[in-house]
Amino acid sequence: MEIALLIIGIVGLVPVGYFIYTTYVRKPHSIDFEIGNVALVRVASPNKNRDGKLALVIYSLAFVNTGPAPLTLKKVSLAYTFQGQKCQVELTDVPTGTVDGVEAIALANTKDKIMIAWTNLRNILSQDIPLQPGAVLKGSAFFLLDVPISCLRDISDYSLLVGDYSGRHSTHKLTPDDRWYQAHEKNFSLMDTPVMKTGDQIHWQGVTLTTQKPV
Repeated sequence: MEIALLIIGIVGLVPVGYFIYTTYVRKPHSIDFEIGNVALVRVASPNKNRDGKLALVIYSLAFVNTGPAPLTLKKVSLAYTFQGQKCQVELTDVPTGTVDGVEAIALANTKDKIMIAWTNLRNILSQDIPLQPGAVLKGSAFFLLDVPISCLRDISDYSLLVGDYSGRHSTHKLTPDDRWYQAHEKNFSLMDTPVMKTGDQIHWQGVTLTTQKPV
């Protein structure tokens, strides 16, 4: 009986020990990051659940393994604060097309179109690519925010939450600047449909672009 109780006691300590290890002993992974060309922009989409939504778009996002051991990134999320509430959204995709042999998306208003080279980071993460020390993983990130477009300047405390397959994680603060708001101020929409180019004509299917009133 005493031996049985001892075994039960030891088994009961296993989850406790794991909790202590994961919470207090195991360190976060060592990841650095670089971003380029960030925009808060309205989405124009044939999907009613996405049309008119506000999106945070990061055209260039690179993660560098600065630690001594290999790791495999599992997920990237965006955290932010709106009206005193902490929010978190997952990385998602935006449809792409091929323009002059390059995978791309488009921003457009009633007068202008901007083509942007694009590689969905979510697709890259799904390949479970091991990052050796010093290795870099690059892609483009698209997050749909549950915030009215008229309130985009009321969002604060942006950060990227990065997790790997070992359960380790890191948090990377994002600091907005005026360039984040330029696409919206110029009335651009992100075309949430594959962009096509025929000759000099750029077009998309299933989306009718209308003029949105500046906020």
